[in-house]
Amino acid sequence: MGRWSNISYRILILRRRKMLSERGPSEAGRLVDIIKKVLPKGRALPEEEWRVRHRAILLLTWLHAAGLPLFGVYQGFGVVQSFAEGGVIAAVALAATWGKISRSARSAAASLALITSSAILVQFSGGYIEAHFHFFVMLAVISLYQDWVPYLLAILFVVVEHGLTGQFVPTMVYNHPDAFVHPWKWAVIHAGFVLSESVVLLVNWRISEQARARVDLVLNSAGEAIIGLDLKGTVTFANPAAAKMTGYSLETLVGQPVERILQDAPDLPPDRGGAGSGTDKVVLRRDGAPVWVDCASNPILEQDQVVGAVVTLKDETDRRRAEEKLKKTFSLLSATLESTADGILVVDQEGKIERFNQKFIQMWNVPGDIVALREDDQALAHLLDQLKDPEGFLKKVRELSQQSDKESDDLLEFKDGRVFERYSKPQRIGGENVGRVWSFRDVTERKQLEAQLRHVHKLEAVGQLTGGVAHEFNNLLTAITVSLELAREQIPPESEAYSLLDTAHAAGWRAAGLTQQLLSFSRRSPIDRQPRHVGEEVEKVARLFRQAIDRRIRMETGVDDDLWPVLADAGQMNQLIMNLCVNARDALLERMEKNSGSPAPADWEPRISIHVGNVQVDGAHRQVHPNARTGKHVCLRIADNGVGIDEEIRHRIFEPFFTTKKVGRGTGLGLSAVYGIVAAHQGWIEMQSVKGEGTTFSVYFPRTEKGVRSIPASPLAEKPPADEGKTILVVDDEEAIRTLGRAVLEHEGYRVLTAEDGREAVELFVRKKQEIDLVILDLTMPYLSGGEVLHQLRQIEPNLKVIISSGHRADHSLDFTDVSFLQKPYRPADLLQKVIDALRQAVQERPPAASSDFPSSFRSNG
Repeated sequence: MGRWSNISYRILILRRRKMLSERGPSEAGRLVDIIKKVLPKGRALPEEEWRVRHRAILLLTWLHAAGLPLFGVYQGFGVVQSFAEGGVIAAVALAATWGKISRSARSAAASLALITSSAILVQFSGGYIEAHFHFFVMLAVISLYQDWVPYLLAILFVVVEHGLTGQFVPTMVYNHPDAFVHPWKWAVIHAGFVLSESVVLLVNWRISEQARARVDLVLNSAGEAIIGLDLKGTVTFANPAAAKMTGYSLETLVGQPVERILQDAPDLPPDRGGAGSGTDKVVLRRDGAPVWVDCASNPILEQDQVVGAVVTLKDETDRRRAEEKLKKTFSLLSATLESTADGILVVDQEGKIERFNQKFIQMWNVPGDIVALREDDQALAHLLDQLKDPEGFLKKVRELSQQSDKESDDLLEFKDGRVFERYSKPQRIGGENVGRVWSFRDVTERKQLEAQLRHVHKLEAVGQLTGGVAHEFNNLLTAITVSLELAREQIPPESEAYSLLDTAHAAGWRAAGLTQQLLSFSRRSPIDRQPRHVGEEVEKVARLFRQAIDRRIRMETGVDDDLWPVLADAGQMNQLIMNLCVNARDALLERMEKNSGSPAPADWEPRISIHVGNVQVDGAHRQVHPNARTGKHVCLRIADNGVGIDEEIRHRIFEPFFTTKKVGRGTGLGLSAVYGIVAAHQGWIEMQSVKGEGTTFSVYFPRTEKGVRSIPASPLAEKPPADEGKTILVVDDEEAIRTLGRAVLEHEGYRVLTAEDGREAVELFVRKKQEIDLVILDLTMPYLSGGEVLHQLRQIEPNLKVIISSGHRADHSLDFTDVSFLQKPYRPADLLQKVIDALRQAVQERPPAASSDFPSSFRSNG
């Protein structure tokens, strides 16, 4: 193709150096690119705009179709030809209105009809109507389509009509004499007009496309759906986002009524004052799925008149889902907060209340008006008013406000006796402290149980101590009482020394009673539990007690019919009832003394009430009294209307040696012994007292299915002859008891061997087992205990007769079959009677059986 000329260089404004360095095909390609950039792209018009332009061209075409027949007849053409020409134009124009064909086909038909009518008009005018004038009008109208099809049809018409027809039949095209001589000259002239007009139209078309392209770029790039509405509510334009949101294609979406795609459509015409406020609405997709949107509408103004509206739709589905999820999460957190057993209070960094749960309101008894007003000062004052130490509460709050990262936990004590655990932790969001969370837990019941447990452990520890002390006292008292009784036997009753010994002997046995109470408290006293009716024991004690109390005190007893039996030791049951009655009597006497200087209330009468009945203990009762056990029980209730017990000392009343009575009126062992007896009988005791009104003790014993049986007293056996030479082994770690035992037994003609501990006893029995007929054995000894000695002796001689002498309860795991029991301290007569019974049983031939006089607590079956 060679080098380009300077003219091309100047026309295209290209750099010469670059032009000379590149070959023709490359520059030709650039020229093509430039032409492509100048020419319109032929983008399709929006549907509504195309319809307006198409209707305008059809109107012009119909005017031609109506006017051509009249003009043809006027110009002298035949009626048939004139109306036939007009009919052809009308037929083509009618085809351009057929909605079944595409837009391009309809625009091509309308253009063809208009061009053809223009040619017929020129023909009918005999060339007087200048073609170039008509073409200006025609091409300007056709350019409204902004479609290449009508434009190419126009160019083709120029070529055919002016090029060919003008050459062969110039009178049909031109009305200039020169055109008849030089038809090609005038064809070029007319072509120049067409070319000039085409350039103008093409430039206008291109500019229009660029402007529309900018608008389309904005609309198509918008993330929000945008639709245009006319005053009837019909969609006139829409962007791709709107098509995607609604599920329609752009072509289908335009022309749809707005009610079909948008619930609660905005009112039309819209307010001309500006943009409508955003509201939540629902877009109905083509598939029926709803889409939540934020809808805003703006008026379209044309010549200061509202002609429609622009509606923007922002998809809020994700936001609403996020809000619903957030709402659900918040509801879940709120439900969790309300479900917790703790009272929760959340405050900000300034200490202002942000949130709380209902448990907090219930625990702190916050009134409804304070909750409604949310007045922090009133709420704080209400909380502080309930606490024993409000200053301590505030001190902790101030401390934590200054140390925002610190955690804390402590206890809060209320005036009404409640106890709360308080736990505080900083509240952080994204690592930043935004406030503080206070958690409160009611631990009143737990603290009460812990206090009861500590009290039980304390009583157990004291019981261990008192049991050990009582055991040592029993050994000493045994030696003392036996010595006194032996000494008394050596002195005439009428002597003064006998009286002194008798007084000392009685004092020794009173001391033995005290040690027995100590052992009862420590549950080391042996218990002979048999099926008994508590009511019978109550009647026995009541008969005796009525004779010993102040006559002004009224004593009432009541026993239910068909009373269930319980496993009980008669002696300890009597002691329990007696101790509680004595306690009630002392309370009444104290109140009577207080009232001695002033008149007593008219309706007050000192009274002790004892009642025994069957009860069914259920779970509700156990919740109030944790020590209780469900099931069938017999309840012994002893009540008085005396002075009552102070709340501050109620937790100490079962402690040994604790008493509030005057000196000489009590030892402090009465209620502690009651506690030990009740515990040993697998029962429990409850106490209710009101200061100034009285006290009630309720003792519960489990029912037994065993029947009550009467045990006849065995007749006193005659003493075996001393010359039979019976040998008795006395084993005890107390030398005094060994010495006195030897003296009592040898005095009655028995041969006595002694051992000071368990090991010596076994060794001695191994050497002289053929001589020994009976063993009197202490339980608590060094080296080998009494139980271990008994086990080893029975291994050597299974039928050996043994008397256990102790003040302790024995280990239930030991085998005490065919063993008698002698309670320390004992009288010489008691010792002799046990020896006689044991030796008599050894003479009789019968299979080994549990001795009837041995307490059930010592037997292997418990």
